[in-house]
Amino acid sequence: MRRWALWWVVGFSVLGIIGSLIATHQYFQILQTGFETKSFCNISEFINCDAAYASSEAKFAGIPVSWLGFIFYLWSGLLALWILVKKSHEQVIASLGWLMALFGVLISIYKAYVSIYVLNVLCLICSSMYLVNLVMFAAWHKYLGLGVKHWSRLQLKTKFIPLSLATLVLFGLGGMLISNYQEQFMREAKLPVSTEEVVAFHFRQSQYQFEPSANAPVWGNPNAKVTVVEFSDFQCPFCKYAAFHLKPVLSEFKNKVRFYFYNYPLDASCNKQIQGGMHDKACMAAYAAECAAQFGDFWDYHDAIFRNQKDLSRELLLNLAKKEGWNVDAFEKCVDSPETKKRVEENIEAGNKIYVTGTPTVLVNNRRVKYWTNPDVFRAILKEEIARSK
Repeated sequence: MRRWALWWVVGFSVLGIIGSLIATHQYFQILQTGFETKSFCNISEFINCDAAYASSEAKFAGIPVSWLGFIFYLWSGLLALWILVKKSHEQVIASLGWLMALFGVLISIYKAYVSIYVLNVLCLICSSMYLVNLVMFAAWHKYLGLGVKHWSRLQLKTKFIPLSLATLVLFGLGGMLISNYQEQFMREAKLPVSTEEVVAFHFRQSQYQFEPSANAPVWGNPNAKVTVVEFSDFQCPFCKYAAFHLKPVLSEFKNKVRFYFYNYPLDASCNKQIQGGMHDKACMAAYAAECAAQFGDFWDYHDAIFRNQKDLSRELLLNLAKKEGWNVDAFEKCVDSPETKKRVEENIEAGNKIYVTGTPTVLVNNRRVKYWTNPDVFRAILKEEIARSK
């Protein structure tokens, strides 16, 4: 038999292990910090691994698919090494490797379709692993020498069954291990009841009478029927969490939702509802964000403010504008203009009309989302709203 093909399996298994561990790390990074930092694979809106890892497609049975990939590559490599070293039960072990590789190719086809045509993103790390799967399948196929007249070389009896059971046990134990590890990342998002009960309660709520302004910054599809609105304060720590954790869920539905941002600074200098000093730099940050919308790049500036939340000085806000390539003098005049202050006041008034008492306040189609911190709840609400809007 062609033993060199086994070394191809071993070599590409190592590549798969590396890729799956990188993907698993990024999956947990997004769970922990959202989109606060970009990975090296986040190149554009389309070439974007982060959006892929943040989607529901990144999980199977509640655990990251990339981790299952790690187990798959590790076991495939060990099977090939077993044959190379032990030289026993070669046909049976190779038959299992071939079937696993075939399954890997089929999964790759499905995942590639979902990524391009459903999520509308190209994940470079994922694509590299699809290539690894294809090469590994070809290598196992070559080793077995399968062909029209040689399918009998697949030995799927006797020792194949206990080996297959051992494979299932390995995947089961690996799934339990990563599931326990994942719990520490989800503590803050745990629910008192099931996701289904929370979603059912959400839809029993009355809807506010609220229509987003055409002047409000919007992300996603401006013509979408599902509307998400966030009232936020740039000096609020929990709003920073929202700034980087709403988008990972929303990115899966970017063509089916429109996401509006409203300023609601908890700062008495511009918000009459606030008594005493709370966030004394929030109004200034809101003015700067309003100007960023006029200068053409609200969302990047929005992210930059939150990343620098601990130092919201006037100098910082102007420096961020400079980094965007804007005329600093013109930007500063915009920040101090009565028109800008009026727009922020209009944002605050819009919040008062729907009884905003704290930030962040998140609405989906004018129903307040209580457990938006739980990605499964937020995603389920969006899916139901999208289904109802058809």
